[in-house]
Amino acid sequence: MEEHSVEVARRLLADLTGIDWATVTEDDLAFLVGRSTVVVAALIATVEGADR
Repeated sequence: MEEHSVEVARRLLADLTGIDWATVTEDDLAFLVGRSTVVVAALIATVEGADR
């Protein structure tokens, strides 16, 4: 799970850096926010799991 979470976060970051922000729609932003929330939640779960 840990490696998967990190890889997903890396892909999200790559996607965010490749965005042409001048053409982003509200639907695009809603999708990105939802996706980011899932990635951050997975990373938090990974970090909390490592503490145990």
